[in-house]
Amino acid sequence: MKVKQIAPNQLEINADDFTYFQSYETVIAKVNNDSGQLTLDEEKWNYSATTSKFRNRFTGLTTQETKAGIEDGSIELENLNGGEEIVEGKNKTFTDTERISFAEWDNYAKRIYRRNMKKYNKSLSFTGIQNLAQDCILEIESDNDILIVKSGWKNEMSKSGEN
Repeated sequence: MKVKQIAPNQLEINADDFTYFQSYETVIAKVNNDSGQLTLDEEKWNYSATTSKFRNRFTGLTTQETKAGIEDGSIELENLNGGEEIVEGKNKTFTDTERISFAEWDNYAKRIYRRNMKKYNKSLSFTGIQNLAQDCILEIESDNDILIVKSGWKNEMSKSGEN
């Protein structure tokens, strides 16, 4: 699974079967990675101007094109936020895990970035550091802004930041 922050509070989550666009704690859209089928949340797909702006970037469609796709049935609508888990590992039991906030994940990557800039006068971006450490993320609880991560995630992120 790969999580990419495309803007503050806007995430693209690439799992095995689907790629999701999430705005704040709400899944707005998903694309089937095999078929390319676009599905939008039936309630929140057009929630605000900001949501629409980033949804359009994610889908490559304008709002008019999106509405036309919904009307002709080429874009599906369904409840994407009714408790459906969007991440891998939901039905697995992990023994050595930690629950951390999104902010803790971000702040630790920023800390590594600052440390590297001070020590070496160069560093990967904090987003680059996060991307290299993403294998530590086992599950995302987007409604609570919580990540379930492997114990030792800080060591893995620190190693990633040294590359």
